[in-house]
Amino acid sequence: MTRLSSVSPTLAIVGGGFSGAAAALHFAREATRPLRIVVIEPRAQLGGGVAHGNPEPVLRLNATDALHSPYPESPSAFADWLRLEEELAHDAEAVEASGLVFARRHALGRFMAAELAKHSKHNASGSTIEHLPHTATGLRCADTSYAVELSGGGVLAADKVLVALGWNAPAVPPELQTLHDHDRWLPDPWETTRLNNIPRQARVLLVGAGLTASDLVAALRARGHSGPLMVLSRRGLRPATQNPFRSSSPIWERVFKDQPSFIQTYGFPAGPREALRALRKAMAKVDPLHSSWHTPFDELRDAVPQFWPRWTESEQKRYLRHLKVWYDAFRFRNPPQIERVLKAAEAEGQLVFHAGRLREVNAVGHYFKVHYQPRAGGELAALDADVIINCTGPQLRPSTSTNPFWRQIIRDGLGRDHALGLGIDVDARGHLLRADGTAHDGVAAVGPPTLGRFGECTAVPFIVKGILSVLDSWYPLPDGGLRTTLPT
Repeated sequence: MTRLSSVSPTLAIVGGGFSGAAAALHFAREATRPLRIVVIEPRAQLGGGVAHGNPEPVLRLNATDALHSPYPESPSAFADWLRLEEELAHDAEAVEASGLVFARRHALGRFMAAELAKHSKHNASGSTIEHLPHTATGLRCADTSYAVELSGGGVLAADKVLVALGWNAPAVPPELQTLHDHDRWLPDPWETTRLNNIPRQARVLLVGAGLTASDLVAALRARGHSGPLMVLSRRGLRPATQNPFRSSSPIWERVFKDQPSFIQTYGFPAGPREALRALRKAMAKVDPLHSSWHTPFDELRDAVPQFWPRWTESEQKRYLRHLKVWYDAFRFRNPPQIERVLKAAEAEGQLVFHAGRLREVNAVGHYFKVHYQPRAGGELAALDADVIINCTGPQLRPSTSTNPFWRQIIRDGLGRDHALGLGIDVDARGHLLRADGTAHDGVAAVGPPTLGRFGECTAVPFIVKGILSVLDSWYPLPDGGLRTTLPT
């Protein structure tokens, strides 16, 4: 068994997508002592992960270039890199008539890899950054140290462990689990190479109508697919369009403020009813000639980590039952390039949306017979599909995910599901909570796995703020200041 060790304190970062790469950058830049930073990631390139490592050219970021810098003090870093590397010269479609830029997703992955390479050569703390091309499969804890178990039997000894695993693999609805061995069933929509095997005339059913379904429709159309494309979701909701106006205040300011403007104006909502009431008041003030509903909605979104932890569990459950699906539809928006593809497919009659609850799926020869209960009521409706693609979103509970690291720490009581099933349970600093509710001193999580604690955790500024919060708890500044204060 290989054991890796170091004289300098070792920070193990589990996961090397955007969150893990951003964590490595910030710890190297801002730690108060030299660290040995080891990023555990099976992919050859750090910084991409599932979201930004897929080379599919049609996949785009669903926010502008200005929102994807990992540096609060330099929000134009990614935009500057796009121009310096002449990315836009090879991707003219990225630039909208308004001047807003929606880059390809894999461009952000390459940018983060370039930033890591630069910081590996020189950084302010004198730290080293290493890439360990393995999968983390478990965690063992001693009094003040940790051991991350690796695929192949290796172990990485670490003083601190930061879990940055991103979203889990997609959940599979019970009605579709019997299709596991069928070659025309795609349980993981991000295995986009499998789209190449779909006959162009095939009838394709996408289960789920969020951003993933939008991306898959665009990817199929880019391959010249001409067969019917059917999208089935419970309510028939679709991702909103992007804000046609430029934001009047930078998102970094809204996220890093002690009291975001939404809270300054309306106070802390006691629950979803009060939040919705305040949002409606804010939207009523919008001048449609100069702004849109996006502005007050985004101000509410950026205040969520402030008021969500204050809600009682019953209020949080009320939100999940009644509002979450609506919130997500307005929160996660299609890039304009993808939206144009969807509109063209609908206008041609190729793309059709269905609203209803999936009831039964049966394989009949070389195709599937799908029955669903229409949202409008009445008898069961049927769809015939040659291919079914799962677009229902990630499995949120670590205990039921396919990730061996999560399963092991849950099984051994080193962590626990959040009470609402929204990721892993952490405290206000992002430190993991054991099964008995006590917090680890040296194990924390950032990004999507912390959804249950903070309510919002996926936009770049939220991820970076989480990283800086962990930095403050592990390596506090000598003057007692906080790295999570509003940058100036």
